[in-house]
Amino acid sequence: KFFSLACINLVTVLILYIVFGFSAAFSDDLTTQDEAKSHFQSAETFFIHGNYNKACEEYKRAIEKDPNYTDAYYRWGYALLSQKKYDEAIEQCQKAIEINPESGDYDSLCSILTNLTNDDQKRVIEKIQKALENKNATANAYNSWGSALYDQKKYDEAIEQFKKAIEKDPNFANAYSNWGYALLS
Repeated sequence: KFFSLACINLVTVLILYIVFGFSAAFSDDLTTQDEAKSHFQSAETFFIHGNYNKACEEYKRAIEKDPNYTDAYYRWGYALLSQKKYDEAIEQCQKAIEINPESGDYDSLCSILTNLTNDDQKRVIEKIQKALENKNATANAYNSWGSALYDQKKYDEAIEQFKKAIEKDPNFANAYSNWGYALLS
């Protein structure tokens, strides 16, 4: 009888340890995620008010708390873009894509390219191309890339990107329109 009571007590203690041990670990994860979101929200506030340096610091802190926070990488990229730090901006967007290649959010990376001047586009287009190769890029990403190539007067390359956009989304009217302009040029 003593042995069975001791076993029951031991099992009870183990169950309590497991339950409270796991719940403590879970609450730590929630705290870390909450901290990451708090830093992200602070970064967004700084970004809206044009304080891009502070925004970058807060996006970085959010990522330190949650290294898989892809939105923080993308937004950090936009804050860097606003400071004309193009290579760093692309680097942050590429990290987000590496973390979650299935996100399909290549639009952010390509929109960085379309916001550049023609001289800057030439300098970073190879990085964009590498990021989009062998990935599940969206139709809009290919369309944005094609638009950037069109702006550089690389019409044949632009046409190829517009075709890829149409393959991804046969109902993408903007890609058809851009393809037509590129064909006429």
